[in-house]
Amino acid sequence: MCKVRGGFDLVGDSYNATPGPAFDATPHPDGDPLPCDPDAADRAEVLGAGTSDAAHGTHVAGIAAADGRGHVDDGQVVGVAPGAKLLAYRVFGCNGGTDSDVLIHAMELALADHADVVNMSIGAAFNNWPQYPTAVAADNLVDAGVTVVTLDRKQRRQRWSALVGGSAGRRTQGHRRRILRQPEGNSPGVPGRDPGW
Repeated sequence: MCKVRGGFDLVGDSYNATPGPAFDATPHPDGDPLPCDPDAADRAEVLGAGTSDAAHGTHVAGIAAADGRGHVDDGQVVGVAPGAKLLAYRVFGCNGGTDSDVLIHAMELALADHADVVNMSIGAAFNNWPQYPTAVAADNLVDAGVTVVTLDRKQRRQRWSALVGGSAGRRTQGHRRRILRQPEGNSPGVPGRDPGW
């Protein structure tokens, strides 16, 4: 049974909004949001194409909605919400970064497709103030009744947290926000390296 009920690839494989030798901020969208081959993206990263972004969204989707009940040979992996149906909006190419306009477009599509929860496992060092366009877009989703879960990476201290609700500086009536922090010293990724989430 397919868990994905809809979605869209907003950028294509070669999209990379990170300045450098592999910079190509021209989107090549298509209707299939499947991720890149992680092995190919990892090899390209070693050659200077930028951080490998392949399959991170798929990994996060599995944590959220995997339903392996009855699949004994595959370990019967079960996510947090095994009955959930997913919408997949690909906002990264195989390597490198993305842009705020692409993220906002994905949020608008999720709202139009009646998503109940939007998860954005995307870190940004300097784009985390309440008036930033993606924060405003997330607040708009919350105001429309969508639960928004984002990754909030504290760049200097290597702390990570998940924010449920609108932007961190937003005070909203009727919405409870909860910050879940990973204990210090247990940060994902390699110290000193931005994993691109």
